[in-house]
Amino acid sequence: KPERIKILSFTKKSALEIAERIKIEGMEYPSVKDISGSTFHSWCMEIIHRYGKQLGLEDFGCIDEEDRNAAIKLAIGTVYNTPSIKVADTKVSDKVISEIYSYATNTRCNLTTAIKTRLFPLEKGPKVESAVEEIRCAIAPVIKCYLQYKQSRRYIDYDDMLLTVATALQQDASLREKVSSRYDH
Repeated sequence: KPERIKILSFTKKSALEIAERIKIEGMEYPSVKDISGSTFHSWCMEIIHRYGKQLGLEDFGCIDEEDRNAAIKLAIGTVYNTPSIKVADTKVSDKVISEIYSYATNTRCNLTTAIKTRLFPLEKGPKVESAVEEIRCAIAPVIKCYLQYKQSRRYIDYDDMLLTVATALQQDASLREKVSSRYDH
């Protein structure tokens, strides 16, 4: 049954395109119009809305990348009283910190690894290690301030959304059963 199929993709465009192709191929089946596609983020948000209490995210709002950058810029201002930081000859803006934070969250790596990967992907040596450590020490309080900002306002960002749902589905058998019982494929 088409309503028991969930199409997931990284982009809305590709998810909708896959659903449309299936609808065209299965036009002789009236229920094919019920097939839907969504991004991983929108599916996770659907799960959060439906099972927010079980996830511990009841009444949480979601902030997008632009809002996250603005919140990180606010955190930089709170910590350093300036809109960006210059550390180890590297300008570290809200967007750079956001990218590092996102990478660390999504790959579940530490801040040092995220900084090396995002800012110095092909460089090695003591100079780089020193720069990474300086940057880590400078941005760690900013990230802490950002996390407090989110918590105090009951916000999650897109990275939290994916991580929270993935972790909950992995650890909570009853939630996993509820979600998986909605789909066959």
